[in-house]
Amino acid sequence: TTASTMHTPLPTPTATPRPLPSPLRSPMPTPMQGMRRMQSPPPAPARGRPAAMPRHWKGPVRMQSTPPPRLRGDSPARTPQTPRTPRTPARAPNPQQDMGAAKRGGLGSGRALETGEFFLGSKSFDPMHPELRSQLLPVLGIQAGADIEKAKGVQGGLNDGIWFVRNGTEELVLKLVKFDPRRPEQLVEAECFKRLYRENPEIVHDAQVAFPHHILRLLGDRGVR
Repeated sequence: TTASTMHTPLPTPTATPRPLPSPLRSPMPTPMQGMRRMQSPPPAPARGRPAAMPRHWKGPVRMQSTPPPRLRGDSPARTPQTPRTPRTPARAPNPQQDMGAAKRGGLGSGRALETGEFFLGSKSFDPMHPELRSQLLPVLGIQAGADIEKAKGVQGGLNDGIWFVRNGTEELVLKLVKFDPRRPEQLVEAECFKRLYRENPEIVHDAQVAFPHHILRLLGDRGVR
């Protein structure tokens, strides 16, 4: 009996093929993959056009106030109104009454305009002085017992004095006006009254117009005005 020993060959190990890397994936991470991606700022709006606002932005909203609820039994507040003044009915014209009022105020006296000269000399014009008063009132057609009172306060830039003369039911105004020889004649107050009377003699009867019935030129020494 022979014994034989047979050499059994060991199986040859086969190498497992290594998978190839996918072309869509990077074989190794890049340095930028581990960092947080920075968000680029939005582009600046073009000049002349309003910038587009994001959809989540809301503009200011006007709040409408709601009045408080009114309790039962409360009456609504009322704004007081100014009482209306009743209209006064128009008064019918009364010629006699109007003429009486005009005569008391020196308006519409119906006297014709008279002009003349009054020699004053070296004296100052003061109609309240007894000597000058006794000479002036007869020339003006005023009674000797009339009351004369000097006006107070502002008397105008062209006047040297104003006096009020009360002659019974009639009240007159006596006015002393400055004279400037350099002033043109059409700007002199006395000449204006004379021209108005020549053009419209009926003006002395108008109860709404204060028109003089005497104009006197005051003369000083040597007849100087």
